[in-house]
Amino acid sequence: MEIDDTVVQMVKELARIPASIKSWRGPVTELLNDHRIFNSNSNVALSWKPIIKTLFDIDKTAFPELLGKVATAPSANIFTNREYEMLQRSLNIRRLSYVLFTGDKNHFLTQLPTIQEKLVDILKNVSAPIVQSEVYLCIRVLLCRLSPHNLTSFWPVILTELVSLSVHYLRTHLDAPDTSIACSSKSWHRCRRTDRRICSLSLLPANV
Repeated sequence: MEIDDTVVQMVKELARIPASIKSWRGPVTELLNDHRIFNSNSNVALSWKPIIKTLFDIDKTAFPELLGKVATAPSANIFTNREYEMLQRSLNIRRLSYVLFTGDKNHFLTQLPTIQEKLVDILKNVSAPIVQSEVYLCIRVLLCRLSPHNLTSFWPVILTELVSLSVHYLRTHLDAPDTSIACSSKSWHRCRRTDRRICSLSLLPANV
């Protein structure tokens, strides 16, 4: 979604005036809820970053509403398009990731328990790859936006997912019909090296 830079600058200046939020909150919220926003390049995302941050700082109902969309239970209607439903859920998780990205270091620390609860619930109950990939992206954003000592409660979740992915990788390769014992052994060692590399990158403190 391409928007004229002049318009973005005007909204950015308006966002500096707290009393003006009623004039720009609606259009900005609609823009954030439009899936086409994720077709933009990184420069567009950075230009909207301070505006989105201001919106969620001033409007105290915006973040709970976004979490509510992320945690929406699947519809019980048998005529519901499941693929579309999973797509919408993945986009809502991506919106959450972007909102977290717009904040400063530890900006959303007070909301971390609720965020963790929602993400863990999704990992447990939703097996759609398109949704799980967005959850992993959200966790990566949290790793960047929160200090390591504030993520203590998140490490069991991350380690559990790393082990689960490793087991899935091994099962996929070991159960392949054309895979020899030698290839399986190589896959095992390659997976072990990959797992150690991921752990070394994700678990080291930021100052190392």
